[in-house]
Amino acid sequence: MAKLVCLHGINKGDQFELKEGTITIGRSPDCDIVLYDRKVSRHHCSLHSRGKYYLLEDMDSTHGTYLNGNRIKGKESFREEDKLRLGQTTLVFSTRDIGGIIEQTATDAARDLEEHSFGYLMEEASGKLVHAHTDKPPKGFFRRLADKLAFKKS
Repeated sequence: MAKLVCLHGINKGDQFELKEGTITIGRSPDCDIVLYDRKVSRHHCSLHSRGKYYLLEDMDSTHGTYLNGNRIKGKESFREEDKLRLGQTTLVFSTRDIGGIIEQTATDAARDLEEHSFGYLMEEASGKLVHAHTDKPPKGFFRRLADKLAFKKS
């Protein structure tokens, strides 16, 4: 069965089966596929089935609908492994089980780590942790991490 699998965004990991007919995607509860992304319009886009094929159509969304990185105008064909981006949410069209998607999710996570220095992210997280525990220091691993970062800054 054809489905959309959420690779990035608040709905990450969710799978949405695609039924026959027209499928609406957006933030509104009356959509067939509801995404919890504030940058997604209430009625963002729709998919129209044509047998095994689908047509993707933007519904005058505020931030646009992107198919494989390109903003769509009018109707565009939508097929296996195409990526759909709405707001901060990325969905992939698939007929495979979720196991086939895991590899892509791991690749996306690695790209995120490359784009944002891992050390910077860890330092920011540990700084927030230490700040949250100013009245009593953290214990165990987090204490060692905080001590190491404090030593590094000196």
